[in-house]
Amino acid sequence: MRYKTLIRSSTIFALISIFYLAIYFLFLSGLIGSFLIQEKIFNALGFLNLISLIGFGFLGLFLGERIEMQNYKFKVLYQIPETIFFLLILAINIIASVAMYNGVLSNLIHGQNIFSLSFLIALMGNTYRSSIVWGEGYTILNNLFFVSISFSFYHYEKTHYKKYKYIIYYNIILIILSSFLYGARLKLVMLFIIIFLNYVRKDKYLEKVNFFKLLIILLAIIFLLSLWGGLRGVVSDIYKKWTDNIFIWNSRIFTDYFVSTTMFSVEGLGSDKNISLSEVRDNLGPYEIRGYTNFGRYMQVYKSFGLFSFLFTFFTSFIYGIVWKSFDKGRKFGLLFYPYVFYFVAEGLRIEPLLVLDFQFIIITMFLLYLLPVKL
Repeated sequence: MRYKTLIRSSTIFALISIFYLAIYFLFLSGLIGSFLIQEKIFNALGFLNLISLIGFGFLGLFLGERIEMQNYKFKVLYQIPETIFFLLILAINIIASVAMYNGVLSNLIHGQNIFSLSFLIALMGNTYRSSIVWGEGYTILNNLFFVSISFSFYHYEKTHYKKYKYIIYYNIILIILSSFLYGARLKLVMLFIIIFLNYVRKDKYLEKVNFFKLLIILLAIIFLLSLWGGLRGVVSDIYKKWTDNIFIWNSRIFTDYFVSTTMFSVEGLGSDKNISLSEVRDNLGPYEIRGYTNFGRYMQVYKSFGLFSFLFTFFTSFIYGIVWKSFDKGRKFGLLFYPYVFYFVAEGLRIEPLLVLDFQFIIITMFLLYLLPVKL
């Protein structure tokens, strides 16, 4: 298998969907345990609806990937000089940096040894989450770092100007810092995807996959995510109610995400009433489960669009397939947006990113910058 095939949207969607369902059934069979999920719920109608929505998603990707969009070039009277665009990228970084300082850093740097290991562990355990300023736009503006790094990768590839390389390094450092400050593990995942896809598209796209190296990288990512997720219960001592083994706690908290997300979807999509998130959680386990479960992507879509959820799933997946085709052809639109599509698809059953304000802000901002006619 070549990298081109592996990172294709339909391939990733099929692999991640199978993974979610496999973990779910391994839990139902008792081969995977859980401390927090204490009920084994299987609703036949809900499972059928879930499989149907997954099928519509795959069909949309399958058809979208086969649409050949013409690369129209419109003649514009005036193009923005590259220098002006770079100043715009600098302005975006300044706004994002100020937002991160005002939203988190200014509240943490006083009276804390921010370079100590105990402070880092406390951050990863969400101990200081109450210190974050929510609801004033800082959290959303902080996401401008992703906009910056996406365009910086593209412009560096086209111009090889070192100034974009420095911006990339700055964005990597600040996104990692932001991930720890906000306790947002998936910011690191999104960063890795952007770097990985830009590297693969440039140097490895048509080469055969080195599965051994890829497996090592995936295991390292899983270890980090499971460790980070488990620390939330370790720092608060929740884990001691069930076990003294931190490693078993971390591994089960990691698989809980896949089990609970699938179970939420099955339970929600099979209910004959407008079941709430709290009701589903109450059916699964104790109060502590509220910090370790997700609503479920397709349940969220169904609650938002009702019977039109099938149309929404098909249409968005169809667009994702078209974006992959643009990426495959090496066009600007695909190179900029496919890393986000890849992430949206790789989320699997967990959340619907298009219904999350943070991702809406990133995509809309990127699209507005994409429309600017820049002279390279």
